[in-house]
Amino acid sequence: MNDLLTWLGQYSLPVVVLIIAGAALLYFAKMMTEKAIAQQFDRYARVMDLQLQRRSNFEERILIERYTLFREINHKIATIFTNLNRMHGGTKIEGLIRDNDVVPLTEVCDLIASNRYLIPDRFRIVFQKEVELALRFANADQQQQNEIGQTWLALRHEFDGLMVGAFGLDQDCAWTEAVDAQ
Repeated sequence: MNDLLTWLGQYSLPVVVLIIAGAALLYFAKMMTEKAIAQQFDRYARVMDLQLQRRSNFEERILIERYTLFREINHKIATIFTNLNRMHGGTKIEGLIRDNDVVPLTEVCDLIASNRYLIPDRFRIVFQKEVELALRFANADQQQQNEIGQTWLALRHEFDGLMVGAFGLDQDCAWTEAVDAQ
């Protein structure tokens, strides 16, 4: 306020009005610029947040698909081993072997190949070892079957370790802790 009175004493009224108008114009320009920058930043932050949310949703879907696929492949291979063991025990299993080919094992190989982008190498290697082991088991005698059975158990243990590592299955979730507390 004192500056305004000093200017009125030194300059004419139109000059003071021009100075005040210029100062007001600069103030409003500064405010508008700050507001525009803040809006752009907020828009950018929302876009980034949406992109991160979409990516997070995508990764969650992939994780669920992987988990389901890995369990399905592992279950199919285990069923094949069980059926081969039953067949070696004398039980007739329809559709298991046709023209020296273990039919369900071919389906598993196709499933692994068709989902190659979902299956990381460390899982693919274990699945391939299990498939090869099942093929050896199908053509093995009793002594070889026992040896293959031990290798099969080691691969199952390796698969379990991979599942725990990849999906954190050994960690308690907040909702399980709440249920356990009740």
